[in-house]
Amino acid sequence: VGPVRGGRGWWMKVYAELRFYSIQLCFTAGPRAGDLQDVMRERECSLGRSRQNDVCILHDEMVSRKHAMIRVVGGHFHIQDVGGINRTFVNQKVIPQHVDQRLTIGDQVDLGSSCFEVRLLA
Repeated sequence: VGPVRGGRGWWMKVYAELRFYSIQLCFTAGPRAGDLQDVMRERECSLGRSRQNDVCILHDEMVSRKHAMIRVVGGHFHIQDVGGINRTFVNQKVIPQHVDQRLTIGDQVDLGSSCFEVRLLA
């Protein structure tokens, strides 16, 4: 018999398991609408218009060649706008450039005319 659902032990077990999850980007708008892309926690992930990025968003001129980075900091996923003219929005709020913004499941991220939702990768 394991910890009681909703009890302290149960929540600690859930938290311990979630510290090792990966995320999936579900594109809802822009040239990649309908696409899914997995982001693993083992390394940084670059986002931008250039094919050299891990997450490439071609044909969206409002996305910079190198627009943002996703990485794990302190056990949690964060996104950082790496600078430039085009900005990054999380839940419709602009994020400061060169500052890590924590991502949570269900967050909506906008880069140019492209948008994706952060999902838990099962």
